[in-house]
Amino acid sequence: MIGDTLRTARYGAIVLAFTAVGLTAAVNPARAQSGYDYDRYGPPGDDVTVTAPRHHGRSAIGAPIEDVSTTRVVYFHDLDVDTPYGADRLRSRIQQAARSACDELDAMYPITDGDSPDCYKSAVQDARFQVMDSLGYTPPGW
Repeated sequence: MIGDTLRTARYGAIVLAFTAVGLTAAVNPARAQSGYDYDRYGPPGDDVTVTAPRHHGRSAIGAPIEDVSTTRVVYFHDLDVDTPYGADRLRSRIQQAARSACDELDAMYPITDGDSPDCYKSAVQDARFQVMDSLGYTPPGW
């Protein structure tokens, strides 16, 4: 009799656990499947792609060196870029992304052509032009 009571209690706990999991999954099915973090980044579109370029010619021994680049996406939906603070935060995010992308290229491709543009400056300048083009104006302090 005690064994039957314990078995019934265990069965009830298992059913309750599966019901809770099922209800949790049913509440927010679309977000769980999308792969895009709307809570963190907001709607797609408020972003800029920071591209770190490398221009290569030939190495010192004459071997061909290919052009390479890497990118980082900087989201800014959470910033009010019309304010000096928001514009400064966006500039900081772009600079951090450019530094990260250029450091990655430096580690992967340490040999560059002497005519290669400054990776960091090029990446930041290109991203800033993208932001200004997207907004239609220059954010304060830029």
